[in-house]
Amino acid sequence: MQTGIIPPNLHYNNPNPRIPALIDGRLQVVTEPTRWTATLAGQNCFGFGGQNAHHVLMGNPRVMEKGIEVAESLLIVCMGRTEQAAHHAMDFIKKFPKNPYVPYLLMQSTFVKPASMP
Repeated sequence: MQTGIIPPNLHYNNPNPRIPALIDGRLQVVTEPTRWTATLAGQNCFGFGGQNAHHVLMGNPRVMEKGIEVAESLLIVCMGRTEQAAHHAMDFIKKFPKNPYVPYLLMQSTFVKPASMP
């Protein structure tokens, strides 16, 4: 949803002959990057142990507000339960240098208590 591109399936080679919809073209497997403009998606997940899930994802219709002032430089303190986790947070910030919401998103995530501690 974020990029507007459906990535190709890496491991699809030939259609299964026992699935007629793949053979006659009613179903298609994405084999090359495909433009996608929909804002709603369904995802099925079938686990080997019998745990199944279905997700319905909806894109965020809000457009980033213009006029949010971003300081030329920010002091951002990154922390984590491990040094690797702190570096992961810094790498996340570096991916989106022009997005003023990213530091606030990370700040809000610090208030989420982990389900369990190792």
